[in-house]
Amino acid sequence: MSEFSIQNIFTLYGPEYIKDHKLSKEQWKVYNAIINCKTEALGIHTITCEKCGHTHTALNSCRNRHCPMCQAYAREKWIQKESSYVLDCPYFHIVTTIPCELNELVLYNSKICYDILFKATSEAILTLANDPKWLRS
Repeated sequence: MSEFSIQNIFTLYGPEYIKDHKLSKEQWKVYNAIINCKTEALGIHTITCEKCGHTHTALNSCRNRHCPMCQAYAREKWIQKESSYVLDCPYFHIVTTIPCELNELVLYNSKICYDILFKATSEAILTLANDPKWLRS
């Protein structure tokens, strides 16, 4: 277990956190999966090389989609795929969000609210782009 892994943090600080915070059923499931991932609690399996007969014993993983240890390969694969969409020129990636207090309003009026968000975002970017103070040449 790495000194700075999520598993280590959960193991060290999880019990104290849980004393003061109620976890949902799903949160408990994820918490327990990560705590037990690649430990004897989930058992072991053996892999034997068909050519030389060498046997390797390994700890079972939790395979939970939230587990950083189990999802490392999937994450790397996703990053490689997404990297193919990156433009071959200098650019900025801009993310705009709305305050969480507006989530319910947006849920029931998504077309209008997203139109407003995109218009406001566009106007803000154009305003900044037209001001030499914010642009470097």
